[in-house]
Amino acid sequence: MRRGTSPSVKFPSRRELIEALMRQLYNDAEPEAVVTIESRTTNGWAHDVLFGKGPWIQIQLRRDLQSVYLNLGKKRPAGAPDVPATWPQEKNRMWVVKREETESLVDWMCRWFTALSGADNLKTVGFMGC
Repeated sequence: MRRGTSPSVKFPSRRELIEALMRQLYNDAEPEAVVTIESRTTNGWAHDVLFGKGPWIQIQLRRDLQSVYLNLGKKRPAGAPDVPATWPQEKNRMWVVKREETESLVDWMCRWFTALSGADNLKTVGFMGC
């Protein structure tokens, strides 16, 4: 899978989409591979082009293959959870999350995107690239 959308038949929930992308990221084990997860409106691509993308998160597999960088993008949704203190910050808006904390990372990302759920016309889109 290189791209997925939730809600959909394949990924009825955001959690299922994020879990599948994280599994693929670690299974492919390509250093510096990136997963991008973002909110999109159901108004179509033209709306997103005219009014800008919604909030997004990027996860990049580090060279050690045992941790990822968490990049929170430019927008933080109102009410979004704080990044756990156990995840060290390396750069501005970029944290390191160890592989054994993947389940916690998935939970955190689901809460982060849930902060956007006041808008009924949002869907979650995720894709993987190198």
